Amino acid sequence: MAAGCAVVGGALWVFGGACESGPRQEVTLDDLWRLELCPDGQGGIGCGGDWECLQPLSERATVWFDDSDSDGEGGGGEEGEEDGGASGPHSGALATIPSAGAGVLSKRQQREEAKRARMEFKRERQREKCEEKLDKREAKRERQRQEAARSRGGAG
Repeated sequence: MAAGCAVVGGALWVFGGACESGPRQEVTLDDLWRLELCPDGQGGIGCGGDWECLQPLSERATVWFDDSDSDGEGGGGEEGEEDGGASGPHSGALATIPSAGAGVLSKRQQREEAKRARMEFKRERQREKCEEKLDKREAKRERQRQEAARSRGGAG
């Protein structure tokens, strides 16, 4: 979704975009791919070879959005219905054209996405604080064990 595409010098170039990884996760992409194009002999254009990755996906480009608070929005499973193209009549096509406005979010959807991102950030920060607290607690217990072992060793 929302990848930057261009045909330049007889090749299709695709940069970035976003894709869904399961029903509740979205991955932001920043990789660059190239596909050589050539005439297919019937007046069309076909693939001249395999996809070539020129810039691999960076680790910092991956962003996960938790969609846990959208269960009651009445979407009715629309997301899963779009994936049926692999076995349909266009399964050999390089790309399918989405319906008009498919990549545009309404103001409400933008606010909801921003809220989801903030909530995920808060959850991650809370997890980090919890881990720090547990690490400190474990370090304190280890110090107490060492002191107890020294005091037993020194008294005996």
